[in-house]
Amino acid sequence: MAAEGLQLQWQWEQEGRGATPVLDTTQGPRKMGFTGGSRRNEVLVTQLRLGHCALGAGLWVCALAKGSSSTAMAKFQIRRYRDEDQEAVKETFTLAMSEHVPSAFLHMLRQPLVQGTLACLFCALLATSGSVLLPVLAVTLVLAGARQLVDYSFARYIEACRRRDLDRVREAYMEGTDSCFWVAESDGLVVGTVACLPSRKHTGRECLELKRMAVRRSHRGLGIAKSLCRAVAEFAREKGYRQVLLYASVVQADAQKLYEGVGYRRVGESVVPETLAKLVNFTLIEYRYTLMEGGG
Repeated sequence: MAAEGLQLQWQWEQEGRGATPVLDTTQGPRKMGFTGGSRRNEVLVTQLRLGHCALGAGLWVCALAKGSSSTAMAKFQIRRYRDEDQEAVKETFTLAMSEHVPSAFLHMLRQPLVQGTLACLFCALLATSGSVLLPVLAVTLVLAGARQLVDYSFARYIEACRRRDLDRVREAYMEGTDSCFWVAESDGLVVGTVACLPSRKHTGRECLELKRMAVRRSHRGLGIAKSLCRAVAEFAREKGYRQVLLYASVVQADAQKLYEGVGYRRVGESVVPETLAKLVNFTLIEYRYTLMEGGG
């Protein structure tokens, strides 16, 4: 291995007999000093430029490997849900969904209706009061209230998911023949979840719906979500389904990239049927994955 232009700085403090090499960690991995003896005679600093140095390149690789995150080396397994996973499953899903609150709030602020309302409020208060302070305070209070409303909406959605199936995962997913729930486990900790069941929008074995996809932030980037998607696809194929469908909200940008990266196609988009969602144009994007067996 060649390390073109690699520079190593050596500092040699000649102090009589017994000089010993000491690594100077305060200057990074590029500086090494020699100390020893009872008195200092001279300091010799040389610059060595190594055009092709396999040893030097190897040292840098080792240093980078030691500095890498231990999480990146974490191993995981995908397995079916067990009853003792219930609390960890609910916690993982809650944390993953709560992360979307800031992006949902920003999405709301980008909507023309919201921007126009805030602008009208500011101008009206400025015209009537003649002071800039009052409209600024009013808009600030409105924004704070809007953020709390977004928090409340997500908390209500999470609670609804718990009541619907997460409080009774075995009954909702594990007792049926065409439904299942998986978890990703790393070092004994549940770090990801996914589920599937027959789609209510389709009859027969047309579509299986992927639900409850969640991965803890500390374990993202390891391929866990892709493995969970594959588990659902393999299950659907074994059961004879033609497609897997799922829904991702407009603010789940990372999830959209994930699904498109593993082969899902965007087939539609619809507004969530709630008053607040309609006002801020909060939409759900429908994705479908066509299995290789069973046609199109």
